[in-house]
Amino acid sequence: IGGIVGWIPPVDLSQVTHYMVYLADGPGTGSNRSLVGSATVGSNEVSFYEAPPEDFQYVAVYTATSFTEATNPQSVLFNDTAARVSGLSFV
Repeated sequence: IGGIVGWIPPVDLSQVTHYMVYLADGPGTGSNRSLVGSATVGSNEVSFYEAPPEDFQYVAVYTATSFTEATNPQSVLFNDTAARVSGLSFV
């Protein structure tokens, strides 16, 4: 699993210092999650590659302050699909 995760920042950034991006096994907080990246305010995307091979189905983005992480992330279900291609010819 890998790629770029992007988001629209919240309207009120007065307390936000950075974002934490996780893969999770469920929506919201999920019972199992793995950190794949973080970004400071002003950067609204994180790139990651070779995430842990667990049964993650959601990407969750948390806002964070210098003290703690928010308790309610924004999350989205994703579909990790693999495909093989054969018979390619380059022109």
